[in-house]
Amino acid sequence: MRTIWLNCRKWRADVLDGKLVQFRITYADGEAEGIGSFIVRGNGVERMGIDIMVIHPQQHFDTYYHLTNTLAEAIEVHPDPSVAQFRCVGLFDPSS
Repeated sequence: MRTIWLNCRKWRADVLDGKLVQFRITYADGEAEGIGSFIVRGNGVERMGIDIMVIHPQQHFDTYYHLTNTLAEAIEVHPDPSVAQFRCVGLFDPSS
């Protein structure tokens, strides 16, 4: 799994890790949306990698969406906690 290391000052790893997130990520050639869980890793030098994992139990595989700095900054508390704890909507910008 490829890790995109971020300098995210908005969120701490322990606040996001394992929490449900509703997401809609726009790519140059399409869009991904759904509900998944954050997986957050640290590299020991104030940087972290944030991914969204979607489990597909019937198909026996998981999908991972790697977040860029732009997407990490777009994370917000979900206005409807019955859906998920967080929401992330934005553009996948590999240069960010």
